[in-house]
Amino acid sequence: MHEERQLWLDAERQALAAEERRPDLATAVIGALVTTVPLAVGVASGHRVTGLFCALGGLNVALSLPSGTRVTRRRWGTIALVGSAAGVAAATAVSSSLWLTTLVTLVWVAGWCLFRGVGVPAVGVGFVSCAVFIIVAGQPARLDDVLPRTGVYLLGGTLSLALCVALARPTAGTTTPSRLFPTGALVRLATTTGVVRRHAVRASLMVAVTTLVYRVLHIPDGYWIPLSVIAVLQPDATSGRTRALQRALGTLLGVVGAAAVIAMTRSDPVILACILVTAGGLFALKSRNYFWMVVLLTPLVLLMLTVVHYGGLRIVGYRVVDTLAGTASALVIVEIWDRGETSDHPREPG
Repeated sequence: MHEERQLWLDAERQALAAEERRPDLATAVIGALVTTVPLAVGVASGHRVTGLFCALGGLNVALSLPSGTRVTRRRWGTIALVGSAAGVAAATAVSSSLWLTTLVTLVWVAGWCLFRGVGVPAVGVGFVSCAVFIIVAGQPARLDDVLPRTGVYLLGGTLSLALCVALARPTAGTTTPSRLFPTGALVRLATTTGVVRRHAVRASLMVAVTTLVYRVLHIPDGYWIPLSVIAVLQPDATSGRTRALQRALGTLLGVVGAAAVIAMTRSDPVILACILVTAGGLFALKSRNYFWMVVLLTPLVLLMLTVVHYGGLRIVGYRVVDTLAGTASALVIVEIWDRGETSDHPREPG
């Protein structure tokens, strides 16, 4: 009992510890603009969903970029752009079919989780590609939405990548991929017994199962459940407990800000201004700690969804319940499957 308590105390300390990194103001400004401007144009022109997908492209590509030289950021950013845009296309194409969505989710998540074995920058790239697929698969869509949604996502992501590579402060120290997709390394990871393959198998199974459950039970905004599962599950128990605390506490704090804005106003300009400020804060602080990233990403996404389809405070309640359900599901796996496991695998930045 004492040992179990100590494990959770250690996880709590790691969850709230902040890395002393200087905020990159250029990236904060770029991230705020590429997230907000496409959405504002969509709202003003009456094409809100189109604006949302363009904004999601800008947001996710900018979030996935590691530190490093311009060449490094361009190559990893290109992988993230291509992978997440392909996720938009695939998820939109299969979202109307329950069993096809579940099957493709299983394969998609397993494949991108293997990127964890390629290096630290690849962890964030793989997570973004998984997250985009899960989110888009949870949105209503028709087959003829594939090309428009993928096209505007690519537009937003390409603009974001170009601005971040050209204007953000370059640094040294991050590995640059020699080719767009490290096919040989991924095949070796998939065919070799080890921590990465083990993580990919159980993460894809859990995400596929929770996707099937929320679709069968028609849980409102249920895609937050598998999204929380993939965010919390890590290859070892210590990292999993830490990430669970960060996800749960960050979400609870983040929804307070979103709820305050949603309760006070339905004004599109006011909500867009809040999105601009929140996105800037997210990109300024995202490298300090995953906890702070969740604190700011939670209200950002809720406000983006609110300005597209106003649903009042219900969306806040759904986010809290679904996130806690997904986090709890992941913790069950952590405590049963990962007990006693340790690893020196690359971890997702933040």
